[in-house]
Amino acid sequence: MPPTALIVEDEPVANSLLARLVQLKGYQTESAFTGGEALAKIRVRAPDIVFLDLMLPDIDGFQVCRTLKAAPETSLVPVVFVTAGLAAEKRRQGYKAGADDYIPKPYHPQQIYETMLDIGAWRKSAGADAPHGQFPIDLDDEDGLDRNLSRLQNLLVARTSLDLQAIQRVVQAPRSFLKEFRAFSIALHSRQPASVEYQVESDHLVMTLHDQTGWMTTGLLDLEGIRYFVLNPEIFDERTESTDGRSLILTKRFAP
Repeated sequence: MPPTALIVEDEPVANSLLARLVQLKGYQTESAFTGGEALAKIRVRAPDIVFLDLMLPDIDGFQVCRTLKAAPETSLVPVVFVTAGLAAEKRRQGYKAGADDYIPKPYHPQQIYETMLDIGAWRKSAGADAPHGQFPIDLDDEDGLDRNLSRLQNLLVARTSLDLQAIQRVVQAPRSFLKEFRAFSIALHSRQPASVEYQVESDHLVMTLHDQTGWMTTGLLDLEGIRYFVLNPEIFDERTESTDGRSLILTKRFAP
């Protein structure tokens, strides 16, 4: 069967236009004109991707996204906001709700197609027996970090028995890492990379924070911003450092 896309947009012309673009890539499409209609259709049959407007006549796109991403059976359904007025705060709010990506209006068809390709690759990797991945911590791209942490959170909802609060605390660790990494990089005038690596097994998550600037070797546990997330046993069960002192390996266990 061909892949399917749900277009959630209350303006009929805009809904039809986006549907035609997606159909050119071999997708079957369905349309929804309210948030409630979208959720009802997804409960009947989960699509391969959802293109979601933010402003809808009943509930807004944030609530639609939160509802999908809170349920293990739909948390890996990719949600792409296609909307105008993408201020930084709105983007952060969207990623906090679980969005997989954003496309601003007005958009170019190539933006739609590139996002579909990227999300298709992500969903394939998320469906592996032991999903794993790696993404950068870029001082100049907090949107990119928000996007990757949102996708990681969605993966953990779908593939682990952890509750949402525990998952959110786990996902917060890289953000705290970013704060310390930024402060140290500015002090050293360094742009060396940092990154997050993860692997989800049947009964545990391994998250590795990689650093190339050398700040971790200066005494990580003296840094208040990350201490809570690496030492609190309610967040991670194990903490080890690599032999060179530039990677922090965090393990979170859960019931299989």
